[in-house]
Amino acid sequence: ELRSIIGGSALIDRELLGRPYPNEVVLARRSIYVEWPAAELLQAMDSNKAVEAAVLNILYRELARKVRSQRDIDRGDGVINEYRMVLSVVLADGIIHPAEKMLVREYALKKSISAEAHEAILKELDWTIDEWDQGVKRQVWQLPASKPSHRR
Repeated sequence: ELRSIIGGSALIDRELLGRPYPNEVVLARRSIYVEWPAAELLQAMDSNKAVEAAVLNILYRELARKVRSQRDIDRGDGVINEYRMVLSVVLADGIIHPAEKMLVREYALKKSISAEAHEAILKELDWTIDEWDQGVKRQVWQLPASKPSHRR
């Protein structure tokens, strides 16, 4: 059971309130979520220390999970190395077929690869998250049109 607060940074750094969330959230499996306006949640946290403690606990666990994920990447964990190899094969031709993307997502779920680890490995392999989402490496989209050959 994974609990997460999307946009939780704004609950700690209130200067972020009202700014658009910089990432696209995609659920990889059936999930239950609760949407709560940040201002109302902050008010509840300010007026009820139990609510504040619960929210801060979720944020702390999320941070710890990210630190562990980065540590796994840094030490070259076997599962991470396997995932890196899977990604490098899928990305080799600069185009990601939807079936390949589904295979990668299923592999990541099965092996508990975090979104942070996925993004870090994409970066290592010189891919952006936008390119991943589009399914094509930017250099492939920008190839010049080939000139027709005139063979006889």
